[in-house]
Amino acid sequence: MSAASEGLNSIRGFVWPYFHRLFKSATDVYALSQTTEDEYVATVSETQEKLERRLPRMGFQRTPVSSLKIRFDGNISDGSWVYRDSTFADEQLHVVLHELRDRNGVDVYAHVEDNWIRHPVGHVSKRNYNAQRGVQSVRSLFDAAAGGEDGIEYQIEPRYRRDDQWLLYLVHLVSKPAARKIHEIVSESKLKQYST
Repeated sequence: MSAASEGLNSIRGFVWPYFHRLFKSATDVYALSQTTEDEYVATVSETQEKLERRLPRMGFQRTPVSSLKIRFDGNISDGSWVYRDSTFADEQLHVVLHELRDRNGVDVYAHVEDNWIRHPVGHVSKRNYNAQRGVQSVRSLFDAAAGGEDGIEYQIEPRYRRDDQWLLYLVHLVSKPAARKIHEIVSESKLKQYST
């Protein structure tokens, strides 16, 4: 990740939780949200810095004002990009990047939503949110770029190969309280392990 991207993400990671608490106490506006599994596009086997150099050439723009996305395993988004036909288009294609911790690569997530510039209320209320269209659109853009110098190689990996929390995620789908309890037990045992 470039120094500018890293600095921007550090600021967002520090400031957005405060905005989130402020917004949520008075409105439906949010500064933190979850990256969901239905938004998963693919895993790109290259550095985030290299991928972020390709995205502007594909028509994407960095969006520093987007909410901070947090994945179920606690991985915080490292980049947020949008693609619009024009500044005031009705919709935008929103791409979220989660840099992998244990190897060189980036998990890419996407959704289509109301353009926050033209339809701010629709945007924050997720009126026209569509993960499936976002995923299909980004895969199509990646496939279209495959022949040129901006070709992006990607794999669509099942959940259990992408993070070590996949089993906990399945429990979470069935019972949130059970998943919380398991997470607490695992966290406590890891803490004991590190303190000895």
